[in-house]
Amino acid sequence: MSTVRVVFNGEERVLAAGLQVRSLLTAEQIEAVRRGELAVVDGKGRERGLGGALAEGLALNLVPRPRA
Repeated sequence: MSTVRVVFNGEERVLAAGLQVRSLLTAEQIEAVRRGELAVVDGKGRERGLGGALAEGLALNLVPRPRA
C-alpha cells in the first residue's frame, strides 16, 4: 500500500495515498467547513477544498474563516 506524509495542524500524519483533505477532519469539522465557520488552508494561506487530494509533504491547517 502506498502512503503519503502530510502535516495537519503541526502534527505529521501518514495516510493511504489517494485520500482527500476531508480524511484529516472529524465529521463535526467537516460540517463547520461546509457552514463556512472553518477553512482548511495550506502553508501559503490558500484555502483547500474538502475534495482536494493529499500529496506527499503537504502542510495544512484548520483555521477559523475570517468574517467579512
